[in-house]
Order: sequence, then C-alpha cells, then structure tokens
Amino acid sequence: MKVFLAAGAVLWPLCQAASATEFRFASKEEAAAILTADDDFLTRLRPAEISVRLMSEETTSLSALKAQYAAGTLAWNDQERSFLSQAVEAFRPAFEKYAPLAPAEILFIKGDDLIDGGLPHTRANAIFFSESFLRGLMESEKKDEEAAYFLLHEYFHVVSREQEARLDEMLALIGFRPCDLEVPASLSALHLTNPDAPTDRHYAPAGIDGADGVVPYLYVDEGGWSAEKGGSLSKYFNFGLLAVDVSNGACVADLDAEGAPRLLSPDETPGFWDTVGRNTNYIIHPAEILADTFVFLVTHKKDLPNPEIVAKLSDRLGGAPGAPE
Repeated sequence: MKVFLAAGAVLWPLCQAASATEFRFASKEEAAAILTADDDFLTRLRPAEISVRLMSEETTSLSALKAQYAAGTLAWNDQERSFLSQAVEAFRPAFEKYAPLAPAEILFIKGDDLIDGGLPHTRANAIFFSESFLRGLMESEKKDEEAAYFLLHEYFHVVSREQEARLDEMLALIGFRPCDLEVPASLSALHLTNPDAPTDRHYAPAGIDGADGVVPYLYVDEGGWSAEKGGSLSKYFNFGLLAVDVSNGACVADLDAEGAPRLLSPDETPGFWDTVGRNTNYIIHPAEILADTFVFLVTHKKDLPNPEIVAKLSDRLGGAPGAPE
C-alpha cells in the first residue's frame, strides 16, 4: 500500500512562536550523565556490539560500557568553543527558523575516541564530537564546509528525535514506509545500533524478486570484537539491504534457500535507488538519508541527481533560509 500525504497537510508547526535554540557546551559531568542514560539507544545494545564498542573479547557488560563513556568525556578548550560557535552563527537563520521543531537547548559533548570510535553522533538533545575529530575538522582545508555538514546533519538528528511522532510522515518523503521488523535471532544478535536512530522500523520498496522491499541494516562481525582484527567501531561496520516480506504492518526477513536472511548490496538493488534517490551514499539508515537531505536543503546544494527530493522536504518545512555568503 502506497503512502500519500494530503496536499497542504501541516506537519511541522513553523508558525508557532519559539525562542531560538540555545547551543551550549556541556561540562564533563553533564556529558557523562547523557551518555550513560538508559535511553532508547543503550537499552537496545546486544553483547556483540558492546564488545566492539569496548574493544574487548571478554567484556560485554553494559555497565562497563557506561564506565568507558563516562571516563571518556573531556572539557572544552577555547579554540574548540570558538570554532563550533562560528559554525553555529553561520547558520543562525536556519536555527532560528526551525526553532519550533528543536529542543530549547542543544548541548555539545566532547570526548575521546573510546566513545563509539570517536564518530560524531547524537544522544538526547546533545551532539557528540571527539577531540581527534574536531582537530581534523579545524585543520582541514575545507573546514567551514565540513563543519557545516556535520553540524547541520547532527542537528537534524536532534530535531528528528524531538519530532519522533511525525517521523513516519517525514521518511515517507524519501520513500520509506513504517513496519515492525522481524529478523532471525542469529542476525539480531549481531545488530549494530545507530545512536542517531536506534530502531529499524521502515522499509523501502525496491522491486526485487521474492520480496516486498528492503531495510538498511547494520551489523557487526560474528563474535564481536577480536584482538586478531583489532581496530575500533568503524572497522566492524557491516552493511546490507535486508530483503523483507511485508504483511499486516510487519517486515519479516526474507530467507534464502539455506534459511539465511537475504542481505543485498546496494549495487545489486537498483530499485532501492529509484525509491530513495541518489543524492547521498550515506544510506545506512533512513534517518541518515533524511539528515543529509536537510543539509542539502539548508546549504542550497547544487547539481544533485534528485533535487525533487530536497524540494519535497523544503515544501514540508516551509522553505529554508539561504546558506551563508
């Protein structure tokens, strides 16, 4: 069944008065409290992915991961504060425009590379950057462009979390439909949870034989982290488009002749690209595609393969202020 949004439907209440979102640098204590909270992310973690996040073959306890998160928080220095503050000010018109959708306050959290491999992500109303990642941004020849991308991308994850009740309609703009995902225990045990979007509950029609669609699916190596392979979180990323059969609101993993879930590569699933467009290759989760679409909207990205997708988002958000000169 196709999902259609009624013409003129009001999804995002931009007409409501709201104070501009305040961006603030969290203390180490505030950061630790957010990172160790039993939220929708931490409560979904499986032992295999915990071992990868801990880089340990022996330890898979959530308490150990929480301790690692808390110990890894860092204080901000003046250079980092100035760099991120300038990035925020560059897009102040956008943040003011979308303030009705966002929390009143968004925090910046800083930590070391032991916090999820130092990868940028969000938790609650906070955006995490690692010290090494920030250093790389500040030293980059394209630091302004790159800072804009990561700031706006992560900002939209926070907005999406704040507007979770409307997320199904929003993801419909890029072709995804809601469902309750059911996968075999063997694959579920290897699931890699995305802190920006901890649930996998949307599929994309993809025109593949023997299935109704696909769900972008992240998973870790069987057995989790290994000393022989070494490395941190990103080294254990495995990704595939999980073929699913859809019935009565459930997405059930389609199995091959040997009874294993069918995990397809995007290259062999052209129907997926026909559904979601080719504006971004960051397709590990529907929410990531949507966040990139928001970046393209606010920065007025040119020469996109599918500008109509950005136009849909613009229409739903009521247009967007231009990128800074």
